[in-house]
Amino acid sequence: AIGRHHGILSFYDGLAPAVAKGALTNCVRFVGYKGILRASGREENATAMESFGAGAVAGAISAVISQPVDTVKANMMGLDRGAYASSLDCARAIVKADGVRALWNGG
Repeated sequence: AIGRHHGILSFYDGLAPAVAKGALTNCVRFVGYKGILRASGREENATAMESFGAGAVAGAISAVISQPVDTVKANMMGLDRGAYASSLDCARAIVKADGVRALWNGG
């Protein structure tokens, strides 16, 4: 029904922001994790708890940084997906309607 009503390409609505979010999230997590261990001087011999802590902090930072991309992705894949010409158009519409902070509100 979706393919017939919106076209076959509608199955890929939101793909670009989904890929961007995944790439951004993983980049921040891995780089952040190593950076935190390096800054603590424990990169080579971190304990399990130090490794866990570095991973938790890197994950939290990643979630905050990537939330705007996730908000755009959710809107691009939602019921109003036809309202946006692109991910950038979606982000602009969110900011115009509700301000920059709306990018951290979720989908």
